[in-house]
Amino acid sequence: DEAAAENESSITYRDTKIVLLQLDNPKEKLFNIIFHDFEGLPSEKGDYAVSNEFSCFGNYWQVGIYPGGGDQKSLSEGMVTVFLERCSEGRRDLTVKYSIGLVAEEYRISRQTRTIFDADISIWDFGDFCFLDE
Repeated sequence: DEAAAENESSITYRDTKIVLLQLDNPKEKLFNIIFHDFEGLPSEKGDYAVSNEFSCFGNYWQVGIYPGGGDQKSLSEGMVTVFLERCSEGRRDLTVKYSIGLVAEEYRISRQTRTIFDADISIWDFGDFCFLDE
């Protein structure tokens, strides 16, 4: 069915460079996650790419990006959506304070939040993170 095909999202698994940066506080971890060839990521609304999984404080995680915007109707046109997904099985409640940033040449934007991940919530996103052309 052509209408159903138009509503399907396309996922791209990207080989990403994930580097754990050293911090003074052992209760905090900072990762630098690089999506190689960002310009080559899918840019249709609803299509997204995810990073390799990484481990942090006993859980596995992925970072994902919708360069053309998420597929929720409430999101603004032309806005990038970024998300953090907890991939670990047997999820126990976990409160996470994190920030996600995008860096492109001289431009940097970041957002910070605190989220409770539990058995029902495994993904938290920043729907209107920034404009794609920023």
